Amino acid sequence: MVMKFLRTWSQYFTEHLAPVVETIPEYDLPLHIDMPSNRERVAYMRSKLTPILFHTFPLENIPYSIFSPFPVNRVDVYLTGQQVLVLYQRLSLLFRDFLASRALSSEDFKEVVKLSRQDVLSAFIVTAISVSRGEPITQVTNVVNCRGFNPAIVPEDAAGNALLYALTDIVQSPGLDRESLGGTIISYAHAIRLSLQAAREPQYVHDFLALAGQEWLAAARANRGHYIAETPGHVVINSYYRIDWASVHFGSPGKVCWQHPDHIMTDNYIMMFPSNPTRGNHGVWRTDDGACEMTFNVKKGMEEKLEVALALLWDVVVGSPSGPAFKTSQVAF
Repeated sequence: MVMKFLRTWSQYFTEHLAPVVETIPEYDLPLHIDMPSNRERVAYMRSKLTPILFHTFPLENIPYSIFSPFPVNRVDVYLTGQQVLVLYQRLSLLFRDFLASRALSSEDFKEVVKLSRQDVLSAFIVTAISVSRGEPITQVTNVVNCRGFNPAIVPEDAAGNALLYALTDIVQSPGLDRESLGGTIISYAHAIRLSLQAAREPQYVHDFLALAGQEWLAAARANRGHYIAETPGHVVINSYYRIDWASVHFGSPGKVCWQHPDHIMTDNYIMMFPSNPTRGNHGVWRTDDGACEMTFNVKKGMEEKLEVALALLWDVVVGSPSGPAFKTSQVAF
């Protein structure tokens, strides 16, 4: 909603631009969401509550350790628009072959017959992190905007953070050796796609928010806050890849860069963004549609292993030694 407001405001800085018509957010009274009545459904939905909901700290005595649990360095992984396209095409083919090798129909495969670019990017980085650590990530949480999926609970234009968490089932990866990496990355992409599809079902939105709301409320009543703790085998992906913040240009379309602070000090929180425009020689600005930037932290000493893993995975999937750009920087805290 902030982006919509700023984007509308931006039009007034440039007279020749047509005004952007943005929908007006709805401000509803808090709702009581009934719990699922079926015990099996409750148990299933509880299994879908991400670990974030259970990691809390006392607000009256905030421990320093939750903000700096271990030494980390920040890494940035950059894929050009062409690299994203090639990766998407290659994994789409691998996924099709995966279906064909098992003679699965769309119904047998829960109607998952197509991956998204988001699935592919997520699976790529999760696989690379697994290889760099020498042990597989077993579950992935995606932060999901749930506006409009169940309008009675969260209207399309609800104000505030209309979010839920899409947690995958346990991912059984074929392995982290070179020969198994193709199957492993497809396993992650498939699990992520299934979790996102489920999270957009109206009943899922209702049931998840009912149970998650209990956890949020219990923490608030106990004067406790939530934080993202180190959770072995689990990562959180918060993607802004489809959110074009550069459209908020204040009268300079194509010449605005947006920055985001690196504020999660653990090594299991990945953020994705569309690439900012870049300023080249002679002050000429260039945009790269579809390009993606990923930023997250790794434990100090793991940077080189991750860089090697990214190159290896790119070579396996794409068949080229020239992969995504990689940069590391120290985190000051």
